[in-house]
Amino acid sequence: MKLWILGSGTAVPNMLRAPACFLLEGREKRILLDAGSCVLLRLEQAGIDFRQVDAVYLSHFHPDHCAGLVPLLFAHYCPDGTPRRDPLVITGSVGISALMDNLRRAFGDWLVPKSFKVEVREAREHVFADGEFEVSVVFGSHSESSLAYRFRDRAGKVLVYSGDTPYSASIVNLACEADLLLLECSFPAGTRAPGHLSADDAGRMAAAARAKKLVLTHFYPPCRDADVKAQAAEHFKGEIVVAQDLMLIEF
Repeated sequence: MKLWILGSGTAVPNMLRAPACFLLEGREKRILLDAGSCVLLRLEQAGIDFRQVDAVYLSHFHPDHCAGLVPLLFAHYCPDGTPRRDPLVITGSVGISALMDNLRRAFGDWLVPKSFKVEVREAREHVFADGEFEVSVVFGSHSESSLAYRFRDRAGKVLVYSGDTPYSASIVNLACEADLLLLECSFPAGTRAPGHLSADDAGRMAAAARAKKLVLTHFYPPCRDADVKAQAAEHFKGEIVVAQDLMLIEF
């Protein structure tokens, strides 16, 4: 599997870090994990045609994680290139159908593609198949719509994406022995912000899950002057990567 870091930031403007967005590439599918507002720009910079995205999985409905849905759908009206034919599947928590309906009311038929279907799927805590991936879902506690996802491919490789979260035993269980744990790290060690992780707690979660590799992401401005990798490493002894936009991780 491959993971593109398309956006490792937050809603706070940062020239180097776009809002949350990642692309998981398997042998057959390309899946967006969240869709922050710069998703089209980052896909273009990564050399990936937005028409080649097969699915979008939203961790929750805060704008820095889903505002890119509007330009992503609208871009399919552009006359350049071959029109998309395959459906685009958008997965989120209970409420995703209402969110998509409200966006269509706001923007009209510009969000209703003419050459393909948009399939909206409400995910609850369960396990299901999505092409080459087995997907496991658990509820998060960052917001009412929060979900965390575990993707397991046919070779047994596992990626887990937490979305925004405080320390969570359910996500630790979901991430058990994951090959790659993509975990938010909003603040430096010792900072306590409701609904978010600091670097030390991110390290503790990765250690408790016995993950093989920890990728830290979703950095608020206080992280600029902190060594969040060293802070997480005080608790997690495996490999740690500090996400940077347009970084490609293969595992």
